[in-house]
Amino acid sequence: MKKTRLLALLLALVMVVALFAACGNTEPEQTTEATTEATTEATTEATTEATTEATTEATTEATEPEVNLNGYEFKFGHNTLAGLTTGDGAATAEGQELLDAVYAIEEKLNCTISFEQNGASDDMAKVATNAAAGDSPYDLFQARQSTWIPATIAGYITAFDELADQYGLDIYNEDVCNQTYLDMSTLNGHKMALDFTGKFTNCSLGHFYAFNSTLVDEAGTSAADLYEAIRQFEWDYEMMLDIGRKITKDTDGDGQYDIWGVALDTDGNEAWTNGTGPIIEVDGKWTANLLDPDLATSLEFMYAISDGDMQVPVYGDTIGRGDRRTNFYSGYCGFAGLYGGNIDPEGTGLCVTFECGVAPIPHGPKATSYMMNVVDCDWAVMMACHPTKAEACAVINELGAVLCDWDAYVDTLLVNLNYSEECMEVINEYLIPNGKMNIAKCSENMYEIVRKQFYADIYKMEKTPAQAAEAYQPVVQAELDAVFGY
Repeated sequence: MKKTRLLALLLALVMVVALFAACGNTEPEQTTEATTEATTEATTEATTEATTEATTEATTEATEPEVNLNGYEFKFGHNTLAGLTTGDGAATAEGQELLDAVYAIEEKLNCTISFEQNGASDDMAKVATNAAAGDSPYDLFQARQSTWIPATIAGYITAFDELADQYGLDIYNEDVCNQTYLDMSTLNGHKMALDFTGKFTNCSLGHFYAFNSTLVDEAGTSAADLYEAIRQFEWDYEMMLDIGRKITKDTDGDGQYDIWGVALDTDGNEAWTNGTGPIIEVDGKWTANLLDPDLATSLEFMYAISDGDMQVPVYGDTIGRGDRRTNFYSGYCGFAGLYGGNIDPEGTGLCVTFECGVAPIPHGPKATSYMMNVVDCDWAVMMACHPTKAEACAVINELGAVLCDWDAYVDTLLVNLNYSEECMEVINEYLIPNGKMNIAKCSENMYEIVRKQFYADIYKMEKTPAQAAEAYQPVVQAELDAVFGY
């Protein structure tokens, strides 16, 4: 019996009772008793049926997922989640926390989720082979921009903003994916890659200069003064070179420097700090810009920090980059070019004899802001040929909400930066807001040209900045033409 029918019967009963009363029934006691009995019976029946119906409805909702994917198998090909297992393959405590959250998603959506180390982050050939075969082995897979940029140009990768329109993919929700990195992934007007930086996985910050507060102070600039210079936009090439040269010294009188101003550079990212860069976008086309006079100024700064009165000489490959970082962690150098992956227990966590500070790469005279290149954009992409985009999007919405958590990521940085508020101020106020994707890694070949040849010739002082720029201008442009199909 439906609720509406019960209500109708009750109303009819009330009308009958009212009619008897109007006719002057002489047996009120009997009428009252009958009315009470009928009302009680009807009410009990209605209550019982309503309760049963509500219980059934609640039970159904509890046992049937809102979105039922009918056992769909979702695969995420990753290259940044390996640290969540031990050497024996067992989950770490953090890994188990992720697994528990994944189990909840599986139950909610009636699906299975697996993480597989894909090894394809730098393999454009593998992506091209899969695309030609119409094969999509993963719902999502992480790839470096040297893979996903040319794959996008070739039409192998789908655009996530289009999936948002078609399947409700919640990409503009900061709790589902990182909005800063989402915007960086824009190519040809479309959002091409997703980042889930948080507690379990992250896109490392780009390069910056860590500094030894003790050595900087001994050179005449306190950490407080340096941070204030950053805030006032006075942290420039001249200031860093001046401090670095004052730090460099021979402490035991043997004629050899024991303390160095700079442990190592920022992997070529100084080239982008004078208001321009070696590759710029002109009228919608990426263009080689190596002969720009403003770029020449930043290249001269790169040349200057390689000098023997600043750091262990780069020319001659006297010491590797890893050993240079170790020298900094051990307290023998004033500055070190680091990136986000070095903010960990085996990196800045080793700085126990001094307070480690964080500074942007200093700026040149034509810059209007600091700059940070996000070097390795290992973000998640989806093959254009993926056959089950709707199901994949439903899972991504839930999985992103588990993985993406900027505050949790910041907590991991704080631990290895000695809980320094000033360090986090620099990261949040001057690095992240001025971050850009490193377009000089738009292909593996471009990385070889720019980093291993162009920048290396300057750092090793094998060419002057002017000579290097002239030599590599046509080479860089030719590779841009090949990647973007100009």
